[in-house]
Amino acid sequence: MRPAAAPAGPAAANWHGAQSDMPSPPTAPIHHATPSPAAAGTPASPPSADPSPAPPAVVPVGYRQGCITAISVLLAFTLAFWRYWSFESPGPWNALAWTVEVSVAVAAALQSVALFRSLRVEDDLVHEYRRTQQWLLVSAVVLLAGLLAAFAEGLLYD
Repeated sequence: MRPAAAPAGPAAANWHGAQSDMPSPPTAPIHHATPSPAAAGTPASPPSADPSPAPPAVVPVGYRQGCITAISVLLAFTLAFWRYWSFESPGPWNALAWTVEVSVAVAAALQSVALFRSLRVEDDLVHEYRRTQQWLLVSAVVLLAGLLAAFAEGLLYD
């Protein structure tokens, strides 16, 4: 059995083949472009200023959630390492150990600021989101410097 042919007119088939009772939209007449006044030899008037500014650029859906997750994971690692370094790591305290302690503390503080910034509503705006990413990048660099110092301290003093 073959399906019935789609009727023409108001009950025409829509784009995926289903029947529709909606009339088809009218077609607009084609207008040909007229030459601009500047092309015709007359001076063009200055463009009018649009009183409504463009809407601010917004971060795509999912970017903030990913950023919040990344900051949380990095902060959890930083706090776990800081606890180990401060309370469980064997050996005496020396200048390099104090350098690791301070750099990990600063990294945790910077990550906390980045997490606070990422939880704000304003972080949906692209320029705020980029600033938050800069905070996260700086905190990661400081943490990496502290981890390298911890590695060096382990090589030198163990």
